[in-house]
Amino acid sequence: VCNKGFSTSSSLNTHRRIHSGEKPHQCQVCGKRFTASSNLYYHRMTHIKEKPHKCGLCSKSFPTPGDLKSHMYVHNGSWPFKCHICNRGFSKHTNLKNHLFLHTGDKPHACELCHKKFALACNLRAHMKTHEGDTQEECMRCGKMFLASGQVTGYCPQCLTSQGAPGKDLASCGDSGSEESCTTEDREDEDHHVAENLPEPRSLGAPC
Repeated sequence: VCNKGFSTSSSLNTHRRIHSGEKPHQCQVCGKRFTASSNLYYHRMTHIKEKPHKCGLCSKSFPTPGDLKSHMYVHNGSWPFKCHICNRGFSKHTNLKNHLFLHTGDKPHACELCHKKFALACNLRAHMKTHEGDTQEECMRCGKMFLASGQVTGYCPQCLTSQGAPGKDLASCGDSGSEESCTTEDREDEDHHVAENLPEPRSLGAPC
């Protein structure tokens, strides 16, 4: 469709929803829908006010028992998931998966408003705060919401650009010669959950 390149099939599938307008991930609390599961995850956190599960070793509290259990690895130093490249430890498999993007160079976490990409979900979460108070418009062509600029166009940047420059990535939207394209069979979208900011053991690197 637009020849934009992506390094993973999941990133390509998420991008394709920009063209189709599909938003399969729905918040069960307020009904708001999102194109990516990671954006739904960040949104759901806005509904969680109560944190009844308190750590007995420090002052932190968590909304679910699972979050508290993962936090306890900070205190006992038993990290169940280790990076095979740098040996850094993590309390959750999803945290390890996000960390591996730093080694591969992939940036699967994209901002729905400005499309800036990040390797780590925590960086996207911090970036989303910069959009608080920004004015949004609905594209007259694809119906997608985008950040309003000083120029009144009525169209999102993707619809204004007739054809994007193909990248060096393996997956390319609309490029039938690539390993992954918009015409390939849909694949199940990976979960991109936010990586919890946890302190590192003494032998490990600095946290995100």
